[in-house]
Amino acid sequence: MKKSGLFHAAVYIRLSREDGDKEESDSVGNQRKLLTEYVSKMENLILYDTYVDDGYTGTSFVEVR
Repeated sequence: MKKSGLFHAAVYIRLSREDGDKEESDSVGNQRKLLTEYVSKMENLILYDTYVDDGYTGTSFVEVR
């Protein structure tokens, strides 16, 4: 959504199979940190939502807010 030069951005995070069965994998935590930091540094982006695919198939996508 564009409003006065600002855009809403969603972050999509995907599991690395190397992380095993942890509740939230290390790679997911690292991706969340990197992506949210990136969006916060961009003057024209506002973080709208975060989507995580951690241990789920494409048919059972989970939204995390």
